[in-house]
Amino acid sequence: MILRTWSLHYGFVLLPVPLATFAVFWFSELPGWLRQRRFNPVFAAAGTGLFCALIAGHYRISKRFYDLHTAVLDTPRGHLLLIDNLNGVNYGTYYAETVQFLSRFPKETRVLVIPDGVGLTFLAE
Repeated sequence: MILRTWSLHYGFVLLPVPLATFAVFWFSELPGWLRQRRFNPVFAAAGTGLFCALIAGHYRISKRFYDLHTAVLDTPRGHLLLIDNLNGVNYGTYYAETVQFLSRFPKETRVLVIPDGVGLTFLAE
């Protein structure tokens, strides 16, 4: 799930961790390493530009997908915004039905889920 950090997958919330790690590496570790090797600062500026372009591009793509989140799933633990109609599939409706189904079980019931479903069991309490 950590590697599935694209906009449609809710592993996307984990994206700031590798971005922050990359930024720390780029601005603290890499300059010292490059100074020892007499590296041209033009390449460092180009890398910074690339880093900023990646952030801006990802923001632009993720904003477009975030605007598609029109279904609100109200649960005992809060609400979740979902893309309700993606390629003809009503995810919001299916997720709401799944949470409602899971809410019927006693709290001590064990449910085996794949990583994508763990959030639904949490929302269902």
